[in-house]
Amino acid sequence: MLGHLQVVDESLCGRVASALGVEGRGDKIRPARAPIELPSSPTLSLLAKAARTFNGRKVGVLVSDGVEPALIAALRAAASKEKCQISVVALKRLGTKDSSGHPIAVDHALAAAPSILFDAVVLAFSAAGAAGLALEAVAIDWVRDAFAHLKVIGHVSQAAPLLERAGIVHDSGLVPLASPWPLAAFIRAAKEGRVWDREPKLRTP
Repeated sequence: MLGHLQVVDESLCGRVASALGVEGRGDKIRPARAPIELPSSPTLSLLAKAARTFNGRKVGVLVSDGVEPALIAALRAAASKEKCQISVVALKRLGTKDSSGHPIAVDHALAAAPSILFDAVVLAFSAAGAAGLALEAVAIDWVRDAFAHLKVIGHVSQAAPLLERAGIVHDSGLVPLASPWPLAAFIRAAKEGRVWDREPKLRTP
């Protein structure tokens, strides 16, 4: 296979060989005819043709006790407008309450809903809630996995302790959220899909 990749694209062959740890060990393949170089075609790119939409997508909202109910309401309203789905995730499946002491309808317990299930995520915490989640390995992994899978992450300022514990560095895919909770910037970033510019910071070529 490495030999065939060498014929197709030397750079790709080198990256695959390096990832496998078998540099220089590909077979020497002699093609039946010399390869013909063609100009790149944008119509072959799935990413280039993808619609910039959030219709049908799913947002995972990780909440803690003491979260502002106005933020949850704003997220649900934005989701309804964009025709996407909100799933609320919390450390406890039952018993989570907002800053007014009212119960929050939680869809998933944190341990049962990894962030890879969602197209984008939001971190909606109180200061005390964020400090508590920063001590939970499952919460750290939840955020770290979202970042590693190039998801857009909306976050309140109180999420800083958890972002720090997860080793998250700021980029265009980290969108701050603040009262009175305008969500246009988050929705606009999420419509773009994955944050491909982040990948070189996470993995070797």
